[in-house]
Amino acid sequence: MKSNFKLKLLCSTLALSLLVTACGSANGEGTEVDTMVEDTQDVSVQEDNKDVVTIPSEEPEVELTDEEKEWQNYLMADVELRLRVRVEPNTEADVVGVLEKGDRATVIEKGEAWTKISSGDVEGYVSNEFCLYGTDALNHAKEVCDVIATSTSDLLNIRQAMNTESEVLAKFQKDTNLVVDKTATTEEGWVAVIFNGKTAYVSAEYVTLKMDIGTAITVEELYIREKAEAQAAAQAQAQAQSKPQGSGSTSNAGSTSGGTTIYSPVIANASEYEVLAAMVWCESGNQSYECNLAVASVIMNRVRNSKFPNTVKEVVFAPGQFPPATGGSLEKCLTYGKTTENCYKAAQAALNGEDNTDGCLYFNTYKGDREGLRIGAMVFWKSWK
Repeated sequence: MKSNFKLKLLCSTLALSLLVTACGSANGEGTEVDTMVEDTQDVSVQEDNKDVVTIPSEEPEVELTDEEKEWQNYLMADVELRLRVRVEPNTEADVVGVLEKGDRATVIEKGEAWTKISSGDVEGYVSNEFCLYGTDALNHAKEVCDVIATSTSDLLNIRQAMNTESEVLAKFQKDTNLVVDKTATTEEGWVAVIFNGKTAYVSAEYVTLKMDIGTAITVEELYIREKAEAQAAAQAQAQAQSKPQGSGSTSNAGSTSGGTTIYSPVIANASEYEVLAAMVWCESGNQSYECNLAVASVIMNRVRNSKFPNTVKEVVFAPGQFPPATGGSLEKCLTYGKTTENCYKAAQAALNGEDNTDGCLYFNTYKGDREGLRIGAMVFWKSWK
């Protein structure tokens, strides 16, 4: 009797267990089902009366505009003055040209540290450290480059204000270029331009707009340009300082006008011009233009003096003469393009024959221990005594 009771109880328990398991499976519940979902990726779990929950995919890439697509193979020099273009991808290679602020180049091949580029008549390598590429280059160009408005009308009206009833300041013929005033706020249909140093307005319907983007120039072209600018500045200075009642003192070495002696120009190649400008920066980069010119004058006075070598490079690299040339500072300056515009102008002026030191052959930082010509924080003198 007890055995029959136990058998019936066991059967009932087994049946109840099977019933619970079946109900759990039918309702989508149970430990095994939960574990399978947790260990499986990229699945969707749907429950009654609830939204579908999915694992989010990666965000799609932002689609480029037509202008941005056009710029993907360009770079801009991210510099304040100029970036050197070299014949080989290393800092020891010769410089063949420069990319100045606002210049653009086509990327031929981009490496880890150097990029081969083509721009204007220049082809060579630039350091990636000083370059912006693609969309970044485009945004940089919009910041630093002028925008030019070109007239498409036979007679373009330049107006004082943004309405057709405003005073006409001038009329420009077709294909005339005007610089856009990017700082001015304009209304739709009008473009702000700079006219006679002030903001004026033209109808947007009759102009086309284009960024004024430059290209690289060769070292020879840079040298010629700087030489012409320095000569023009020297002539203007000489005219301003000249006096009808006297012409100043003269000597066999040259003529003196307003404290500046004018010698015959020294013929130097573009490489020597770079070295001279860089040395000026190393010695007096934080000083005034007059001090920059004095340093360049001392170097050129040595070139003209029989006691010293007769080329710029030989004078600069002479043993024990200029610490930056032997200590690495000059090399770094040439490598990273730190030379300022004033240093370039001073170098060119000295090559053209200008000397504001009256023939000095030496200089140093002024420490109160030497008499001589004081210019800025430096002192210049003619001979050791």
